[in-house]
Amino acid sequence: MKPWLVCIIFLAPAILRAAEGEPFRYKGSGYGYFTAGACQHSYTIVGGGGGAEGFLWRGLTAGIEGGYQSFTEGGGWGTVYFPVGYHAVDRNKAAKWDPFVSFAVGVLAGGGGGAGATAHFGGGTTYWFRKRVGVRMEFRIHGYTADEVALQGRVGIAFR
Repeated sequence: MKPWLVCIIFLAPAILRAAEGEPFRYKGSGYGYFTAGACQHSYTIVGGGGGAEGFLWRGLTAGIEGGYQSFTEGGGWGTVYFPVGYHAVDRNKAAKWDPFVSFAVGVLAGGGGGAGATAHFGGGTTYWFRKRVGVRMEFRIHGYTADEVALQGRVGIAFR
């Protein structure tokens, strides 16, 4: 599946929700992202995708995320994650900065037909330059297998 198509699928509900006029209450967000990083062998990894998360209680969130990543030398894989996170934000006020941490488990599927478990831990912030549109910046540590780890930075657009 093309990365831009994944972004459209994940962002459509958030874009439609942003068009509604109601009193402000931060209920969740949708986002699309571009990611770049490297594995422990120093191979460059690039990719993209999108996701959505909703608040469960106070700053605690749960969501779903999907994307596609590949080495610049070739060979790619798709991922689906189920993240749990915490946002240090007052949900009833439209704050400019929204810092967060997240942890997720998921599944990755490679081009060769193989699949396996994966997980990540990371954190970042969203800068809301409009009431419902922001820039999401994040850093993550991905564990693909016991022997494969990658460090990645991510930048994207978020909607709430």
